[in-house]
Amino acid sequence: MRATRRQVRVALGWKKQTWPQDEWVWQYEESIFEDAIDPEIAIVDAHHHFFDPVEHEQWPVAKPLRKLIFMQDGHDLVRGIITDPAMASLPYCFGERAPLLARYKGPELLRDIKGNGKGHRIVNTVFIECGWKTPGEAVQCMEPVKEADMVSEVHRQFPELCGGIVAFADLRLGKDVEPALKYYKANPLVKGIRHSLAFCEDPLIRGGSCPHCNKGTAYDEKFREGFALLEKYGFVYDCWLFHEQIDALEDLAKAFPKTTIICDHMAYPPGPESL
Repeated sequence: MRATRRQVRVALGWKKQTWPQDEWVWQYEESIFEDAIDPEIAIVDAHHHFFDPVEHEQWPVAKPLRKLIFMQDGHDLVRGIITDPAMASLPYCFGERAPLLARYKGPELLRDIKGNGKGHRIVNTVFIECGWKTPGEAVQCMEPVKEADMVSEVHRQFPELCGGIVAFADLRLGKDVEPALKYYKANPLVKGIRHSLAFCEDPLIRGGSCPHCNKGTAYDEKFREGFALLEKYGFVYDCWLFHEQIDALEDLAKAFPKTTIICDHMAYPPGPESL
């Protein structure tokens, strides 16, 4: 019988260099799985992301070096390069961790969905923005728009994936964000905008806060100026936030009653994810 990739790595003593995502995907090769309880229910996966350690520009490592590193199993080396040593001994909190160190795009998601062939009936999915951007764009608001182009290409290759996209637009730019909204409107897959409000003053949580907000962003005049454009373009508004921002989100909903608002992660409470 052919050995699985995981069995080979374990035999060679490489198990400690595998990542949880690898373990999750490889479980299907070893028939360690659970059948779906009700596989006939049609499900839309309403919130997922894509990552690629080579192409994702959020990485603080030069692209040629990333290409070299990810040709091999040097995961421990990568963790040492990109993880702040001061944070290494702290409990993981939402968002405060080493960035995902494995490629997860169309083929990986589709394989995850298909699983052992007895899994759930996922009929489509919705991609939620996760920080892909092109720094140096002449117009600032256009830096994130190619993320939607990347996802659209995944949808072209795998029509059962990414039937909807929630893209990022920096609403703090006020009316100056409109070119990005016009760009998104031309893409029928883009259904909404996410500009998250997750912020926490606790220094142990702050690293996991959203990089484009502060304590008062939801009440900021320029932010609301940009927010008002969502109704004009027919976009819903997604918001990742901590429970501390629930009141602010409620205030936004009252101020813009015609804009549909989605509260991501049920207002994630900041705190240790694992000890």
